[in-house]
Amino acid sequence: MFLRSLLFADFFDLVNSNMVEIRSQRRTLRFFRIISASCLFSSLSQAQLMQTHRKKLSESLAIWRADREFYTLWLGRSP
Repeated sequence: MFLRSLLFADFFDLVNSNMVEIRSQRRTLRFFRIISASCLFSSLSQAQLMQTHRKKLSESLAIWRADREFYTLWLGRSP
């Protein structure tokens, strides 16, 4: 009887330690998933910001060119 309870105690200790290790690994995996997702989101945000910046820059350049053409036609010279 004592040996049986000792075996069960060892078995449950083993199961418990394995469960603790599995939980720890899950936490670590969850942490790395969160980090990788935030890095992906950050890189997407930076890419979107660059795309928006390029778009605004090209719009500004188009406006400047249109203004320059207008002044050239109207005044006969570039500003």
